[in-house]
Amino acid sequence: MKSIASDTSQKTLTIKSAAVMEFAQHVGSKKMVHEVAREDVHAWVEALRASGLQTPTLVNKTSYLRGFFEWAVQGS
Repeated sequence: MKSIASDTSQKTLTIKSAAVMEFAQHVGSKKMVHEVAREDVHAWVEALRASGLQTPTLVNKTSYLRGFFEWAVQGS
C-alpha cells in the first residue's frame, strides 16, 4: 500500500487494503502469495457472492486484488 499511497486517496487506500486483507483471511495466513491459485480466488468470490454482495462490489474487490497480484509480480 505504501507504493500507491502518494497517488491514492486515504479512502481508496482503505478500501483496497480491506479487499486484500479479506482475501488473505479467506485463504489463510499461512498460505504464501506464490501458493495462491485461481481456485482460491474463485472460492473467495463465491463466498462474497453467498454473503449477498452485489456484482459491482464483487468486481471492485476482485479488481483491487488483481492490482495487488500485479504489484507482487512486478516486485519479484
